[in-house]
Amino acid sequence: MYFDSSKFCFLISILLIWSTVSGQEDKKKYIEVRGQKKIIYDKKLGANRLLGGVTCTHQDVIMTCDSAWLYDNNTIDAFGRVQVRQGDSIFIASDKLHYEGSQRHAVLEGNVLCREKDMTLTTSALNYDMKTSTANYFSGATIQNKKNTLTSEKGSYHSPSKTLSFRTKVVLKNSQYIMNCDTLQYNISTKIAYFIGRSEEHTSELQSQSTISYAVFCLKK
Repeated sequence: MYFDSSKFCFLISILLIWSTVSGQEDKKKYIEVRGQKKIIYDKKLGANRLLGGVTCTHQDVIMTCDSAWLYDNNTIDAFGRVQVRQGDSIFIASDKLHYEGSQRHAVLEGNVLCREKDMTLTTSALNYDMKTSTANYFSGATIQNKKNTLTSEKGSYHSPSKTLSFRTKVVLKNSQYIMNCDTLQYNISTKIAYFIGRSEEHTSELQSQSTISYAVFCLKK
């Protein structure tokens, strides 16, 4: 029987390449610990207790905190001076974080601050989807840039489109007027705000009110 060594070597090479690529892909799925001062494994909880200067990464996300529990199911609970950075644009800080690596979904609580360029969002709790770069809040928030301050009870921010969407008791303030409305969409890049539903405008020159069903405003930069 003839044995073709060249074909055999080629097959081995293909298997080695596939194994390497597969290993790299599996590695991306799991939260990685990049730094800590102390680590203790708890068998009952199935988790590593990370203490002091904790740094973890997961795909394009870097997370830092004072302490954390990293569970065997690819979930992490972080506490104390939590900071999350995604890429070179999104920065989020909070008191604590629960992050599910398999879903790439984070829940941040306590003194939450989300910043991108000159936009800052502050709230008590924030849900953040790492896959779509979308943040949602349901317990009230304040959003500020250089010229405008906006508050609402519920809202979301979609980073790729630079779009903020607000619902329930929406108030937009700047040096020229105060606008109250039910629903508002605001694009950070274009500085255009879309009001849908009932709205009331109070200008600085003339204290007046008006009710409209739909309006578009271009906010000065």
